[in-house]
Amino acid sequence: MRETDRNSWILFWRSSGKWEEEAMTLNKIYGKLRSYNRKNYFLLTFCILLSVSLITSYAMIYFSPTVQNFLPQGGDSRKMGTMIFAAAILGCGIFTVYASSLFLKYKSREMGILMAIGAQKRQLRSVLFVDIGLVTASSSLIGLVLGIPVSRGVWGLFQLLIVDTREMRYQFAPIGLGVGAGFAAAVTVCCFIQAIRFLNRSNIMEILNDHRKSEPVRDVKGWYGGAGIGLVILGFLLGYFGYDIFRILFSRRQPALWSLTYLLAVAGVYMTAVYLVVHGKKGRNPQRYYKNIISISMMRFMGRQTVRNICVIVLLVFGGLFAVIYVPGIWTQNQEVIKNMPVDYLFTYPAGEKQITEEEVRNLADTYNTEVKNYRELEVLEFIIDGTEEIYHKDGSISETYMERMASAMFLKAGDISEITGRDVVIPAGSYGIAVKKAYKHADGEKDLLITHPSTGKSQKLTYGGNVLFDVSLVNDLGNIYYVLNDQEFDSYSSRLKPENKYVTTAFDVENWKETYGFASALKNQIILRTSKAASVYAGYNNYVKYRYESQGIPYFMDEEYPPGVGNLKMEAENSMLSTSWRYYPQFKVLLAQDMLKNMSVYIMLFVYIAIVCLTAVGVIAYTRGVSIGINYKQVFVDLKRLGASHKYIRFCIRSQLRKIFFFPYFMGVAVSLFYVFLIYWQNDVIIAAAEIRAVGVILLAICLIFGYIYLVYRAAERKFQHLVGIRKTAGTDE
Repeated sequence: MRETDRNSWILFWRSSGKWEEEAMTLNKIYGKLRSYNRKNYFLLTFCILLSVSLITSYAMIYFSPTVQNFLPQGGDSRKMGTMIFAAAILGCGIFTVYASSLFLKYKSREMGILMAIGAQKRQLRSVLFVDIGLVTASSSLIGLVLGIPVSRGVWGLFQLLIVDTREMRYQFAPIGLGVGAGFAAAVTVCCFIQAIRFLNRSNIMEILNDHRKSEPVRDVKGWYGGAGIGLVILGFLLGYFGYDIFRILFSRRQPALWSLTYLLAVAGVYMTAVYLVVHGKKGRNPQRYYKNIISISMMRFMGRQTVRNICVIVLLVFGGLFAVIYVPGIWTQNQEVIKNMPVDYLFTYPAGEKQITEEEVRNLADTYNTEVKNYRELEVLEFIIDGTEEIYHKDGSISETYMERMASAMFLKAGDISEITGRDVVIPAGSYGIAVKKAYKHADGEKDLLITHPSTGKSQKLTYGGNVLFDVSLVNDLGNIYYVLNDQEFDSYSSRLKPENKYVTTAFDVENWKETYGFASALKNQIILRTSKAASVYAGYNNYVKYRYESQGIPYFMDEEYPPGVGNLKMEAENSMLSTSWRYYPQFKVLLAQDMLKNMSVYIMLFVYIAIVCLTAVGVIAYTRGVSIGINYKQVFVDLKRLGASHKYIRFCIRSQLRKIFFFPYFMGVAVSLFYVFLIYWQNDVIIAAAEIRAVGVILLAICLIFGYIYLVYRAAERKFQHLVGIRKTAGTDE
C-alpha cells in the first residue's frame, strides 16, 4: 500500500473517534465509508429512481385504456409509439447500468484496501450486496410509487394546456406498473451481475486499480467514418423497405428476424462514433492537430466507454426527436388541407339517410348569424371496380389475385367538380379520371378500369382519362380514391342505380369561415345525432368488401374490430374520437383548424412525453459522463498546470472533451432522425409534399430548441469539470 493511502486511512480511522478505544469491525468501517462517499450513492440512487419513475409513468400512460382505445390496432402510430418506447427503455436501462459501473469504479479503491488489510472476498461480497440491494430496492420502490403521481400529473397538465374532454379522462393502468416493476427488476439484476464480476477479479491490485483503468481505443483509418455512415443508411433502407423487398423479389412477407437489419445502422453509428472520438492526423493544418493532441490522446485512453455513451445518446436523441417530429407532421398536414379546400363546409352521407336539409342548415346558420353561400348538394355514385388483391398465406407467401369485382368506389360528376373548383374538367366519353390532391400524385393511373353496375351486374371497361385536381375528402379516409366521369355517362349511370348505391355530398361556403365555430359545432352535432347505426361505420369501411366476406360465410373484419355505433363510433356529439374513426365525419374548415389539438390530444401527449423521457435521459447521461471524465483526468490537468499550461488552454481541452460527449451524438441523432423522416415522407407518395416541407421547417425549429437544452446541460458540466480540476474563469484574466 502506498504511504499516502496508508496515511489517509489512518486519518479516516482517527476521525471516527474510536481509534484506540475499540476495534473497528468491517461493518463499522464500511458504514463510515458509506457516509464519507455518500455522493457516489446519491448518483446511483438518482439514476435508478429517475429511470424507473420515467419508464413507469410513461408505461401507465401508454397502456391506459384511454390511449389503447385511441390507437388503432396494427396502425402506424401504435407501432411508432411502441418502437420509441422500446428505445427509451433500452436507453434508460443502459444509462442506469452505466451509473452502476461508475459506482463500482469508485468502490474499487476502498475494496482493494480492505482486502489488503485482511478482509475476505466473502465479507466484502456481503456488505457490497447489502449496499446495492438497499440502493436498488429503495430507489426502485420510490420510482414505482412516484410513477403513479407523475403519470397523473403529466396527464392533468396536458388536459389543462391542450384539451379536457370526456375521452381524455385518466384511467389507472396496472400493466404500466407491471412494466415499471419489470424494468426495475431487470436493472437490479444487471447491477448485481456487475458486482459479482467486479468481486471475481483475480487479485487485489486489479481491484485496487480499477478506478485508474483505461479503456483505450486504437486509431482508425480515414475510411472508417464513411463506412459507418454507409452502414447507417444501408441499415435504415433494408429495415424500412424490407416488406417491399420481400414482396417484390420473393412474393413473401419479410421474416421477423429481418428487422435485425436495423442493427446495421447501430453498427454504423458505433463506427462513426469511434471515428469522431479517436481519429486525428496532421493533414493540411498540423498546428491544429498539435493543439488538439492532448485532448485526442485523453479521449483515446477512455475511448470505449465514451463511444458507448455516444451510441446510447444517439439512440435516445433519435427516439426523442422522432417523437417530437410526429406533432409538426400532423399540424402542417392539417394546415395544408385547410389551405387547399375549395369549399368551407362539406359533409357526405348515404342517400338513404334522413339527414339535415338545406332549409334546416340555413335556419341553424341564422341562429348563429352566419351567412350561407353557394349551397350545393352533389350526387356521388358507387360502383364495383376491379383490382388486384394481395392474399397472405400461413406459410408467409404472398399471392396476388386479380378480381373483376374487388371493392366498391365513389364516382363524381365532372361538372360538379368544375362548379366547386372553378376549373374546367373534361373527361372523354368511355374514360375516367382520378381526383387527386394538389400535394400528392397517384401512380395508379394510365390503365383501364373495369366498373360493374351493382344493380344490373353489367360491366364496362373505361380508359384512363387523366388526373383531376380536387382537394377535397368526401369521406374520412385518406386512402380513398375518387373517380370522375363525364356528365352524360354519369347521368346515364345514375338513373339506373338504387339509392343504396348513392351518396349525397353537401357543400357550401360561409362569410368569414374562421368566425363560425359555434355554427360548425352545432351543425356537426346535428349531423351526428341524425346518423343511423348503419352509417356509423369505420373510416376504411367498404360495402362490397363486406359483401364478399359475408357471401363466403366470413365475418367482415371491420365489423368485428370496429362495431358500428359502439365505442369510438358511438354517435354522440361529445365523442371526439369520431374525428379519426367515423367514415362520414364532416369536413369543415373551422373544425379542422380549431379542433386539431382536441382530436389529436392523445397522440400529442404520448409522443411529447416520450420525447421528454428520452431527452431527460440524454441530459443525465451526458452530464454524468462529462463529470466522470473530469474525475478520471483531474491529475492530468493538475500536471498540465504545473507544466505551465494556461487556464485558457486547459479550458480548451475541457471543452474539446465535452463537445464530443454532448454535441457529436446530438447532431448524429439529428441526422439519423431527419434521414428516417425523409424515408417516411418519400414512401407516402414518392414525393416530398408542401406540407411535409413546412413540417421540416417546424422540425428544424424544434431541433434548435432542444439544442438549447443540450447546451445548458453542457455548460453545467463544463462548470463542474472546471471546479474539479481547480480552475475558474475570470473576466479578462488568465489565471
